Amino acid sequence: MVQPTSNIEQIKSSNTLRRVTFTGSTKYFDHLESFFANFGSTIEYLSINIDLIYYIIDGKRLERELLDKMPCLSSLDLIIHSTTTYCDPLEIETFQSSTWQKFNPIVYCNDLHAHEHTIFTLPYKSDRVRDCFN
Repeated sequence: MVQPTSNIEQIKSSNTLRRVTFTGSTKYFDHLESFFANFGSTIEYLSINIDLIYYIIDGKRLERELLDKMPCLSSLDLIIHSTTTYCDPLEIETFQSSTWQKFNPIVYCNDLHAHEHTIFTLPYKSDRVRDCFN
């Protein structure tokens, strides 16, 4: 497991990094982008389960800043939960490119009253969004 960090230089370079899991909370998605720019070329299995505070991200940015940096990626488990007040809902179409179609389908849940946005791949590997579907 790799925790997001703002100081990528402290992580030793590895040409055998194959399986990566990100968990936790962050206000700065740039940390993940920087990590994958440096280490993404050998990653085959990626799991992201994060709370992105005050920020929401769409499929085009995830594709450009993460997936395009991982040519060996064969498995993706994704859960990004965002709480942000004044934000338009995501356009799920941003997750329908040919790059995204190589992985499991993406689901987007938008709780208007709680100002919560959740993006995840199927099958869902957590019980956190159950209230979204009630």
